[in-house]
Amino acid sequence: MKPLMDPQRLGTRLLLSYLAASLAAALTGVLALFLTPAIRYDRLMQEIMHPPAGSTAAEMDAVLASAVSSAVLWHVLISLAVVLLVGLALSLFLSSTIAQAMDRIVAATGRLAAGQYDQRVFESGAREFSELAHNINLLAASLEDSRRARTLATASVSHELRTPVTALRGYCDALRDGVMPWSDEVLVRMDRAVGRLERMAADLSALSRAEGNAYADLEVRRIAARDVVLAAAETARHAFTESGVSLTLDDVPGDLDVLADPVRLGEVLENLLLNSARHTPRGRSVTMSARAAGQRVEFQVRDEGNGIRPEDLPHVTEPFFRGEGQSAGHGSRPGMGLGLAIARRLAEAMDGSLSLSSPGPGLGTEARVILPRA
Repeated sequence: MKPLMDPQRLGTRLLLSYLAASLAAALTGVLALFLTPAIRYDRLMQEIMHPPAGSTAAEMDAVLASAVSSAVLWHVLISLAVVLLVGLALSLFLSSTIAQAMDRIVAATGRLAAGQYDQRVFESGAREFSELAHNINLLAASLEDSRRARTLATASVSHELRTPVTALRGYCDALRDGVMPWSDEVLVRMDRAVGRLERMAADLSALSRAEGNAYADLEVRRIAARDVVLAAAETARHAFTESGVSLTLDDVPGDLDVLADPVRLGEVLENLLLNSARHTPRGRSVTMSARAAGQRVEFQVRDEGNGIRPEDLPHVTEPFFRGEGQSAGHGSRPGMGLGLAIARRLAEAMDGSLSLSSPGPGLGTEARVILPRA
């Protein structure tokens, strides 16, 4: 917490500015007392030293009192005028500086409210206004990224839905027109298309829950890391058999326990295994392990697959991101690019994290899930 009179605070600087303005005005007023034309004092002194002939003592006292009163009045009027002018000038300068900064910020926020997310505020002026402008620019960039992500999401969902829907429409038209006879093979193909639609709907629902942190059903408890690793490997075994990729499990200590939801952690590890199976060429291998890392447990999935480009690494766990080329799964990755995004949010919901690293395209990928140790 900053001290009340921190000179870096805007309020402190404004207070010091107004005090400086008052002091300058007061000094100017005092200076004006000594710059009042001397002729005024000479005339008054002449009236006092050479009163009219026959003036009584009372009349002379009245002349003296009038002279003193007149001098004081002139001094006060001149000083007050100078104080007001100097104070007004300094106040106008300070208020115009603040008003200009606020006008720029108000105009920029108005453009943001109108949807012009490419607008930026010039970062200048007092530190507080500069920081406010910087934060508004960050907000604008975030909103621009969100709009771009929504556009990408809409295009991705539309593209992914088009394939099974088109297939189902084709089968329905062919069956109705008699071009294709009904058979078990047609039923299997239609069932496969419906299954793909169901998986997409489930992924979108899971992403919606992840984005809204709607994981009230999490049952975080003490579980054996070895049991979760073995269960995830068994579930993904079929995918590895079909892709011709070998799956190796490193020895996991039997007394290594982790605090997590067993079902959700299983989903995270299965997702990582299936992702590696899809992106590892036939004949190569994927290794999964778990080890203690201080007060945390680290699960690792290492593959000898296509790897990830350095520029894609920061984005691979973002929804709908699929990069370019085989290193990111372009063209070869089924689904909508939601698996890693959902897995990362599940790990975070269990007070953990998920990260990926890769030396580069063709050099494999390593995924790490870190969770609290029981």
